[in-house]
Amino acid sequence: RTGDLRGEGGYLPDIHRLLPQSPDAEKGLLGSILLMPREVLGECVESGILAEHFHIPAHAAIYVALLDLWNANQPIDIITITQVLRDRNKLEEAGGAALVSSLLAFVPTAANASYYMEIMQEKYTLRSIIKTCTEYAARSYSEQENVPMLLDEVEQKIFELAQERYKDKQASIRDQVMDAIEAIQDLHD
Repeated sequence: RTGDLRGEGGYLPDIHRLLPQSPDAEKGLLGSILLMPREVLGECVESGILAEHFHIPAHAAIYVALLDLWNANQPIDIITITQVLRDRNKLEEAGGAALVSSLLAFVPTAANASYYMEIMQEKYTLRSIIKTCTEYAARSYSEQENVPMLLDEVEQKIFELAQERYKDKQASIRDQVMDAIEAIQDLHD
């Protein structure tokens, strides 16, 4: 199930609190995709948006179907996405035809899609931090015999989360440096 944050050891976060999420950003992104499928899905793929970034399983199921249509170079609209979900017996899991149709009415424009993606990435990162910290807090009680190994593992997991968070920013900085070099070269010439 998407949104299930059990680690390898089956550790769960605090059940009395909602995990960080933004259902509206998820619906906004899906609605943006339906308004401008090729452009927005291209940006999603470029930004590394995966089904796991969606906390709500219905939204993740819709996103997977949209990506599959996009990858197969098939037309994307309410009819095609609903049919793909129906064919896969996932339409009810995705909230039914009414929920899928309501996504189009949820956003008037796809102009804010990148903002929705950013919100979703932040919430996903927070959920990942909670998952990792919950797992290693529990393991700290039960695996006290090898502290250096446990510390190395948690450090590696946190480092991986940080790398994911900043990979797009590194590419952006690289692009800026290349632009600056070109501008300097143009001035020199």
